[in-house]
Amino acid sequence: MDLSTISLFNHMTDADFLAVHNAGQLKNLCIALSLDLQSIKDEKIKTSKTYTA
Repeated sequence: MDLSTISLFNHMTDADFLAVHNAGQLKNLCIALSLDLQSIKDEKIKTSKTYTA
């Protein structure tokens, strides 16, 4: 099963967030999500903007 970052985030329940929080990993989850989403944004920019001379 291949889950994207956005899919994972969208399918997390309140119980999932609480479990991550109770494990003391909420900050790490947020950092990991932001890094993954940043790479997706960068890939779209690279492929959508091409210039030729």
